[in-house]
Amino acid sequence: MALSQSLTTQENNWKNGYIQMVNYEEEFNPQVAQFIKDVGLYNADLDYHVVAVMGCQSSGKSTLLNLLFGTQFRTMDANTGRYQVTQGIWLSKDKDFPILVLDLEGTDSRERGEEAASFERKSTLFALAVADVLIVNMWAQDVGRYVAANLALLRTVLELNLQLFQNDRDHRKTKLLFVLRDHVETSLDLLAKTIRTDLEETWKNLQKPLHFENCTVEDFFDLKFVSLPHMVLKPEQFQAAVTNLRNQFHNQSNSSEYMFQESYRRLVAADGFTTYANNVWETIRSNKEVDIPSQREMLATVRCEEIAEEIYSSAHQKFQKWSEALDVLKKNPKENLDDSLRLEWFPNLGDQIWQVIIEAMDTYSHAAKRYISSVAEAKKLKLQERLQAEGKELYLRQLSLMEALVLSYLEKELERLASRTTPWKEFQSHVSKLLEKCGNHLKDIATCSVSDAEMLFKEVRQPKEDELEEQEQKLVERFRRMIVDRTTQLFVEKTGSQFRNLLMSTLENNPQNIWQSLSGPLSTIISESLKELMTCLNEICLDESRNVLVVKDSVERLKEEVERRTKDLLSSNSVTMSYLYRKFDNCFRKDSRGVPRIWKPGDDLDSLYLDAKQETQALLMTLSEAKLTISLENLGAESLDETYSNLTNDLEIAFEVLSVERRTVLEEKLEDYAKLAYTEAKRSQETIHTRSQIPGWLYAVIFVLGFNEMMAVLRRPLLLLLILLILPILYIVIQTNLHRMLLSVLFSKIEQYLPNATNMFQDRTDFTSRVDSTTAVGANLRSSFDSPIPNRVTSNGAAKTTGIRLRKSNILSEDSGARRRRNSVGNE
Repeated sequence: MALSQSLTTQENNWKNGYIQMVNYEEEFNPQVAQFIKDVGLYNADLDYHVVAVMGCQSSGKSTLLNLLFGTQFRTMDANTGRYQVTQGIWLSKDKDFPILVLDLEGTDSRERGEEAASFERKSTLFALAVADVLIVNMWAQDVGRYVAANLALLRTVLELNLQLFQNDRDHRKTKLLFVLRDHVETSLDLLAKTIRTDLEETWKNLQKPLHFENCTVEDFFDLKFVSLPHMVLKPEQFQAAVTNLRNQFHNQSNSSEYMFQESYRRLVAADGFTTYANNVWETIRSNKEVDIPSQREMLATVRCEEIAEEIYSSAHQKFQKWSEALDVLKKNPKENLDDSLRLEWFPNLGDQIWQVIIEAMDTYSHAAKRYISSVAEAKKLKLQERLQAEGKELYLRQLSLMEALVLSYLEKELERLASRTTPWKEFQSHVSKLLEKCGNHLKDIATCSVSDAEMLFKEVRQPKEDELEEQEQKLVERFRRMIVDRTTQLFVEKTGSQFRNLLMSTLENNPQNIWQSLSGPLSTIISESLKELMTCLNEICLDESRNVLVVKDSVERLKEEVERRTKDLLSSNSVTMSYLYRKFDNCFRKDSRGVPRIWKPGDDLDSLYLDAKQETQALLMTLSEAKLTISLENLGAESLDETYSNLTNDLEIAFEVLSVERRTVLEEKLEDYAKLAYTEAKRSQETIHTRSQIPGWLYAVIFVLGFNEMMAVLRRPLLLLLILLILPILYIVIQTNLHRMLLSVLFSKIEQYLPNATNMFQDRTDFTSRVDSTTAVGANLRSSFDSPIPNRVTSNGAAKTTGIRLRKSNILSEDSGARRRRNSVGNE
């Protein structure tokens, strides 16, 4: 309960920079460890010092510490009386230097009464166990006295120090700094001599272990004496003396005056100070014999385990960082790849793992070197085994994953090379650089420059390297084949496109022998294409035998491409017929100069027609069967490898372009077109012949007789406009020879409908003649009836005209029957 009450005030004290280490009820404060961290000493290792002060209550101990170290311990307010301020043991830190300051409860305390001696002994023993420098604060006028000078307490100090280090052959020293307050007249040397004499006498009277029998006080303590003037009466001198004393604690350059020496250290690292202090205090509190070596061994066991666990945790975090990065790369490999491999996280992984292990071991050794070596080494061995096992597992994971990443990167780069417009260009050079880059990355990962790391990871490295090299070669070979195929296809398509243009231009020119005309230019195109292909294959770096196979395959594919392009161009009947029509028109409708013919009466139309038709049919037969002879003598084999010399023979390309069925259809279409052209030409010739037979005086007669009609047209603007629109159209039709085609179509339609029109006209004429005859008979009858013959009247009064009506209906029925018979005959 007392501890709980004291802890409630810790936060405010903590803000002031001090904490109650041991409370009034002698309970150790567990928050000391956090305080050590907060003041920045946790990682100070042995680079810190501990100063404790002891002395009578209300002798100005806390004030002295505040002035020397910039602490803020509570001090007594003299205006309110003299009372106990410091209860238990308080801890603070120097304002600017790594010095822990212990403010012990004052001796001869009125508040503790008879129990004061017990706590004084415990706190003094604790101060001797942890402090490098023990300040004994006393009044100068009390020197030479027994009780006032605390000689009994000093005797306790000497006895307890022997107890602490009785089993430690290499015992550590403690500096006893006597600060004589309110010094006025007596020489400091005399006062120091008095105190020294008292201490030596006390030392002689002590029961000492045998191995300490011949030791003196100064074998365990370095004694130093300092005096301070009265703080109130002589403030300036007091402040100067305090400043000088403070410099002795802080100014390390003045080694003769410097308070701290290496032999004063308790060899307890700052991170283990709390554990050590707690163990010492609990041992003291339980009235057990305090044995510093045993305390150190216990501390060593606890702290070495803690240090090993902290170092393993730190190393594990580094391993975990790599492991998490590996997990990310494994789950999303393509998202973690950019233009270069994301290997900056893992260069020389084996060395890095080993470096982490070495750094961990060094850190452990450095942190644990202050503890018992046998305990530290045992813990170190276990730590090393754990780190090596985890590091080896990480190395194996990294190596396996990086093999996949390297292959993925290589495949991506090879795809990029293959997708270029010219994938063959410097392909082998790029591949060599890629393999070198990937090899360097893997080397950075797998190779260990440190011999110890090499021994650790050697057994798993070589199989992975061999496996990766094999996979790389397979991948490169796959893309090499792909690029060879694509390169060959590009050249085949390029050659095919050039051949198609050549074929179209040749067909436009209508040569006598198309395929013979194509063979020469096509030979040049294929030869140049093969030259380029051979050059590209050399850049792809195929072996000699494969080069020959690729070139031979390319030649076969070129032959297939020529066939495909030819058939594609002539696959449409309309396209093929356009060439045939053009051929026929050039032979029939145009003369040798290409000028359109104007048919005259003396032209031999039949001979021209037969010749044109024969030449067009010859073209159709030529187009039906393709036969090309490709000469590769211009390959320039002397400038290329000798492996291509066997390709300098002629190539025969023969295939069927038009099937028999298509040829028959085309011949029929050609026959129809030729007949129509012949008919047009014939009519044109007859028209010209007829026009030439009209006499000139007839035109004058037409002008005279048609003068009124011409004037009528001129007087009507709309009619004139209509004639002006029709005349240009007629002129264009006549000039372009379209009138022949229109006349032929018109005549064919007239011939088609003329029989029906003739029948209809004949029926109309017959019907009219019959009606006229019937009308004449009716007139005769009426004249006869108009004679004075009385009408017969029936019983109901109607005149009997039945005979006349019956006769008329018979005539009409006979006429309609004859008309139906004629129509049926016409339809048949």
